[in-house]
Amino acid sequence: MLAITSSERAKALPDYPTMKEGGVAINTPGWWSVFAPAGTPKPVIAQLNKMFSEAVSTDEARAFFKKLGNDVFTLSPEESQKYYEREYKNWGEWVGIAKIEPQ
Repeated sequence: MLAITSSERAKALPDYPTMKEGGVAINTPGWWSVFAPAGTPKPVIAQLNKMFSEAVSTDEARAFFKKLGNDVFTLSPEESQKYYEREYKNWGEWVGIAKIEPQ
């Protein structure tokens, strides 16, 4: 590994620098998300969000993600949508800068 993509060094990998430290302005920590089909009722989305947030907040889940080098954070469904849209836009730009052709 050369560097991590979050803005701060990962607690699980303190010896690895960030891309920012290497002069590359990138901040995209590793993230996991759960998606539901379009049109899923908002109460169902809210219940799923509550269940998954509780599940990843357990000590066991935090330990699992820490082994992967990830810090756990949870978002509301609305925050998740904004986060996804921002990541989609950013990665599109980075892929273009790198001149990576879609496969």
